[in-house]
Amino acid sequence: MRVAIFSDVHGNVRALEAVLADMAGRADVAVCAGDVAWGGPFPERVIARLRQVGFACVVGNTDLTVVQDPAPDLPWIRWARSRLSDGDLAFLEHLPLQYRIEPPGSKDALLVVHSTPDDPARALPHYTQEEGLERLFGSAGAAVVVHGHDHWPSVAALHRVTVVGAGAVGLPFDGDPRACYAVMTYDPPTGWHAEHRRVAYDVEAAAAEAEQAGMPGAQRWGVAIRRGLPPDRVTL
Repeated sequence: MRVAIFSDVHGNVRALEAVLADMAGRADVAVCAGDVAWGGPFPERVIARLRQVGFACVVGNTDLTVVQDPAPDLPWIRWARSRLSDGDLAFLEHLPLQYRIEPPGSKDALLVVHSTPDDPARALPHYTQEEGLERLFGSAGAAVVVHGHDHWPSVAALHRVTVVGAGAVGLPFDGDPRACYAVMTYDPPTGWHAEHRRVAYDVEAAAAEAEQAGMPGAQRWGVAIRRGLPPDRVTL
């Protein structure tokens, strides 16, 4: 069994299309780990594409924020919401917190979440901080938990569980602007194995689209997409 897990598209439809193309033939099942709309130039096109392909998807923290009534001091959330239809908002509102996959005849379950199994907004410890990860994921009732949220590709083999960071499709934070996702392969004798794939796409075009979309903080987002950095670390 092969499962492709991708996360944190953040309105970057060019990166999403590149990942979808790369996944073709590489996995039997695909799951989106949330944060699909807010932050990039095309939230509506990302949701339309995800609804079209019909993959399972869990909810991310920014998905919930977009669905809620935006506060006046969050103009970027209000901008993203203004691009979405009632159907798009309903799609986000009804996403589950987690998605579980169990290989036939095995108890080695794989759990997909955005951050932690019960809180998509929870800050995650660095993937080298094994004690903190064990506290958050050790009782998840799965052999492997795959998450998004921190925008970093990672693997931490712990005492009770293996924790895998899927990386980010539309906005990596590790200095590599290429889109990133994880392929989890199940081998009955040895369990789950993780592979991270980096996918090149037209980063410059995506950054230019972010800058030209009229979204708040557009220039900062454009630089972040080009450099593979968090927008709050971008100096203009």
